[in-house]
Amino acid sequence: MFSSTTCFLFIILSILPKSRTNEAAELLNESDYNGKKFEGFVVGGRFAKIQDFPHSAFLAINCRKQKIFEDFTCGSSILNQWILLTAAHCLEGCKSGTKVLASVGAAKKTKGTFYAVGKFASHKKYDGDIMKNDICLVMLATPVVFGNTVKRIQLTQIGIYNEPAVLAGWGVTNEEEFIDSQYLKSARQVVMTREKCMNMLPNLNKGYLCATGDKRSLQDHGYAAVGDSGSALIVRGTIQIGIVSYKMAAISESLIAYTDVSKYYRWVTNTAKALFCQE
Repeated sequence: MFSSTTCFLFIILSILPKSRTNEAAELLNESDYNGKKFEGFVVGGRFAKIQDFPHSAFLAINCRKQKIFEDFTCGSSILNQWILLTAAHCLEGCKSGTKVLASVGAAKKTKGTFYAVGKFASHKKYDGDIMKNDICLVMLATPVVFGNTVKRIQLTQIGIYNEPAVLAGWGVTNEEEFIDSQYLKSARQVVMTREKCMNMLPNLNKGYLCATGDKRSLQDHGYAAVGDSGSALIVRGTIQIGIVSYKMAAISESLIAYTDVSKYYRWVTNTAKALFCQE
């Protein structure tokens, strides 16, 4: 598909023209998600400017499962002009023929620039029953165009757990009445120690961290809920440390389990290269 030199240098791709698709309106219809897992939207928090979260991308998923199609929405983050990072359960069970659109560059999810997804790769050892290895890369059919409202996220191999974090996503703002929003919202989060996490979620697998809403922040206090799955938990404004994965509502509405991105740095690097260079 690409030359070896191009594959080696794919992370610093040159800027190419943007692409839109007229399938956006059809795919962006809200789904009747059954709540088995957790797509992820921000409850509480505050409305956000896309300039503060330019890495954020909204995913509208028309998932082909055997002979039927199911609609889902998820969040994701921009790794480079071709690759987005999200949760594996967002595309769980999706077969060939699945259609996915990514919206970037706007706080209102229907007003962004839309890009069709060409292919995706979930972790081969992802297990949705015990929530393990919940990570997935999505490759676009055409590259995004970077600008003030569209930028890549940064990853690190070093776990950063003792700094203020923030989550941004689209969707439900009231879980009881299932009130959603077309606009991006953000909420400050506090990353908990592994010990505290395990006290509340004793079956938490390795490769996860957990965080909850920062109660000290009166305006920004909130947490992920239905529609935010796959969204990024970030520190220092540009470094992603987590991917919204799941929560146990019976234990806590606001305690969220995130895939710990630092534990999957090598997987992300190798899988991104394989996707990009795949024949």
